[in-house]
Amino acid sequence: MEVKLKPKCTSLFFTLKISSGPSLTINDSALGLTSTHWDLGIIVSADLLWSQHISKVCSFAYKVLYFIRRNVYSSHSDVLKSLYISLVRSKLLYCSQLWSPHCLKDVTCLETIQRRMTRFFLLHFSPDSPCTFHYICPCTSCHLQ
Repeated sequence: MEVKLKPKCTSLFFTLKISSGPSLTINDSALGLTSTHWDLGIIVSADLLWSQHISKVCSFAYKVLYFIRRNVYSSHSDVLKSLYISLVRSKLLYCSQLWSPHCLKDVTCLETIQRRMTRFFLLHFSPDSPCTFHYICPCTSCHLQ
């Protein structure tokens, strides 16, 4: 039985060194070497930095967030809250224990998305709220904790 390896199989070495590591072969055909791999919705890179994954998650979250803001603006606040939790926040929290951000730029990217939505919630719930620019107060007043 012959196994087709070309489109499916690649090798990924987790290292901080510049060298690519040994070449791997199966049935006398060499496996391709890659620096990132996407599996189960997570992008893993060879240097174990999660910046590519976080930028992809943030990009998707921005698109869905603006879709909600543009198309569902006049809905009831409970509808907006459930849409945010089910569509945006679920993507932000998926496997977050694994890729917990430690770089400041990644944390800032994730926090910006949540701040924009909580600011939108505040304006939708009560436009006269004194906590417009503080992040914790909108989360607790909108019951998002």
